[in-house]
Amino acid sequence: MAAGDKILLTESQYQDFITRFPAVRPLIITGTTGDGVTTYYLENIRSLYKIQKKDGKESIPDECIESAKSIQSNTSSGADTKKTRKYTKKTSSKTKSSPQQTLPDEASILPEQEDTELINSPDLSIERLYPQGVSEQTEKTIKEYVKPEKAPSEISESASITEILTTSEEFIDIQENLTTWKKWRRVFDAVVGSSHLRVDPPIPCQDSASSILIPRPAIFVADGAGSARLSHFGSSAVVRYLNRFTASIEDINQEILDKDRQEDREIEKKYANRFIKYAIEILKELSEEKQESFDLFRCTLLITIIGINQLFWLKVGDGFIVVEKGENLELLGPLGKGDFANQTTFLTEHLTEEDIHYGFIDVQNVTGVAAFTDGAGEKLVSNDGLKISGALSKFFQGIRTREFTQTDLNQFLSNKEIWQRTTGDDKGIAILSSLL
Repeated sequence: MAAGDKILLTESQYQDFITRFPAVRPLIITGTTGDGVTTYYLENIRSLYKIQKKDGKESIPDECIESAKSIQSNTSSGADTKKTRKYTKKTSSKTKSSPQQTLPDEASILPEQEDTELINSPDLSIERLYPQGVSEQTEKTIKEYVKPEKAPSEISESASITEILTTSEEFIDIQENLTTWKKWRRVFDAVVGSSHLRVDPPIPCQDSASSILIPRPAIFVADGAGSARLSHFGSSAVVRYLNRFTASIEDINQEILDKDRQEDREIEKKYANRFIKYAIEILKELSEEKQESFDLFRCTLLITIIGINQLFWLKVGDGFIVVEKGENLELLGPLGKGDFANQTTFLTEHLTEEDIHYGFIDVQNVTGVAAFTDGAGEKLVSNDGLKISGALSKFFQGIRTREFTQTDLNQFLSNKEIWQRTTGDDKGIAILSSLL
């Protein structure tokens, strides 16, 4: 097997990779053989080196590449040396059928399992992609936020921050121990849709989701354009690097969200546009690096950032942002659909002011916030946006009491019976819940 070939993984190897090295999740293509066996193919060694060079070893550690080399070497000497076809098949556009949605008033919280699967977890490294003008003090503060003084004893001393934050269910809330926002808890996940696995070659999960507590509670969710064959890279990069960007402008976040200030539309517009401009720059850089058209990386974007006084939300395209206020659920922003069924807007250089929706709400009565892609919304919000499933209320309550975990969310998103009457789209969701 040459260095340019994709690497065949067993199921156990796949689970090991996405747990230890979450940044490689978008690089693994999942499929199903004719006899129903699930297959996992990791991108080639050359691609891993390129991402490591660009993103740093916090994203793709040397250990990840060495593990891939070892698997590749063992596969080459075995019986299965069949090469995978290059991923060149163009996918269909984001237009899809809209079956009548069945809306659960409640969701049964699925039993816990011992292991958790962390998909598209945030990489909290700040080695690169700092906006110009970040002070040394800001950088020092961020590093103190993301690096614990002492790692759990079960994790090696040489483990990266990403590994420490995502090694197991037990340590998934290590951010709770580091953040000053002690009343907030989080879960997030993204699961490939059944429709993506039925095509040949299978389409990677184009959704990416993250909720963070450092340096403040925030949510980032992106859904890659179905017609853009590299949009899974776009959505993952936008979510990952917006985490870092938000940390790097913490002094601005404090001014806008924490302090008691008078409404100023120009300042608020400038604040929102910072995130849009930075997200577009991320996609531009991907386009240049891979020497592919910018349009192949297009994605939607959902953001919420929590402050002491206000919550900021932003939407480009479809998907949903829901806030919990006591016992009430409220949808923020428009549905994000175009004039035609299932038409939406994506991050591009040609966005107009009408394409960007954002706002600020009083955070005092907010007890939870969730953002999710339209695939997850098929069971959580009605087509017209007028009804919101009571399942979200159960999720918020379960997260604050630790009875609903990362594993439970993954089980909910992966349950075939729950999603059998939907389009089979990818499902990404990130949730923050406040202790009452």
